Amino acid sequence: MNIVLKDLRASGKRFSYTSKIVSTLLGADLEVPDVLQSGQEAEVTMRVVSNADTVYRGLSVQVDFPPAFEYVSANPPPSRGQNIWSVGDLASGKEFIIKIRGKIKANTQEQTFHMSVGLYDRIENTLTSFNSVAKSFNVSEPLLAVSLEARNGEIAPNVVAAGTHITTVLHWKNNLPVAVHNAVIKLEVSGKGIDLKTLEGEDGDFQASTNSLQWMAVVFLSSRTSNPEPRARLA
Repeated sequence: MNIVLKDLRASGKRFSYTSKIVSTLLGADLEVPDVLQSGQEAEVTMRVVSNADTVYRGLSVQVDFPPAFEYVSANPPPSRGQNIWSVGDLASGKEFIIKIRGKIKANTQEQTFHMSVGLYDRIENTLTSFNSVAKSFNVSEPLLAVSLEARNGEIAPNVVAAGTHITTVLHWKNNLPVAVHNAVIKLEVSGKGIDLKTLEGEDGDFQASTNSLQWMAVVFLSSRTSNPEPRARLA
């Protein structure tokens, strides 16, 4: 709700009036949790509703994702790229809903979604906005965090030459104040470029049915104590 203050002056006197804007003709809303956990998938909901007496023609919705949000899927799917939807005609009182799923990446800064609804120009690739809204969230660390690091074998970041062995290290961290016992870490390997016969893991068991390495009965010490690092060797 917006409050507009108008000042009128007459005969040297000042009069003040207030008017309240209780709704807009074309509403836009973003539903985003205040805190999302890194490493997990989350769902964001966008809503467009018409409060006009006549039909809105040819509407589109555009959203700008923050760096910590990696698009996975949407229902309905985007009409263009991963962030533009064609709403079409929207009659009075009708609502258009979009649900977006994405993976949350670690980030210490506040993250913000920006949503706009209006008319999309396919030639200029621009949207003339009738209404827009923004919603921010923070990223929290998972209770038990696991990450993978390549120690040797890369010729460039995320690039390995054919026939090369690569050694990776799994890092894990317990963000709880107490230790966690009997945890299981599972590393799944996929892709035709890896010779699974050469897959080795220190203290890990290879599961042929799932092409994975598993470390059983792992103890996640508290964040104040260093954890050992399981290693996996791939070719």
